[in-house]
Amino acid sequence: GELSVPVLAELLDAVGLEENDAFLDIGSGDGALVLGAAMLHPDELRIARGLELVPGLVTRSQLHARKLESNLKIPVELSLGDVHQAHDPVNGEFVASILQDSTLAVCFATTWSADNVTPDDKISLKGRSLPKLSAALNLMPLGSRILLIDGRLDPKDGYRWEGDMKIVCPDTAPFSVASLYERR
Repeated sequence: GELSVPVLAELLDAVGLEENDAFLDIGSGDGALVLGAAMLHPDELRIARGLELVPGLVTRSQLHARKLESNLKIPVELSLGDVHQAHDPVNGEFVASILQDSTLAVCFATTWSADNVTPDDKISLKGRSLPKLSAALNLMPLGSRILLIDGRLDPKDGYRWEGDMKIVCPDTAPFSVASLYERR
């Protein structure tokens, strides 16, 4: 799944940014949403980050950021990492530190569905629930907001569902659903 910058702008306007928010795109791909958020909201955001699993996409996103550097008024970080390893004592420290410093995260859930099975599950998107992602994101500070597209977080992991918004994305026709959660 892929969100466009105009759809992200619509979602961020609906959510409402708070002063000094730290934006995180989980599965940031080529960095378009991270760079878009940084350029659209430099007065509200203190940093915009992307976390991506595919090394080639991280390299491409960093190249895009260098080309736009003169237009960026806030720090942008585009990093290689697996959000599912946030609790891993060996590999998770870096990812955990990013999550602990993020106050607003966006994730297109279909990006994470294939590797989101817990040992008790037989299928990945049972009810669009994403248990591994839900457990990883509980490292975010209380009060943080998470925009999850086409997925669900588990309330027992400390999330309160705030509402849904129908959005149009070209590769999830006819539409997708953006769900807003607050970390409680």
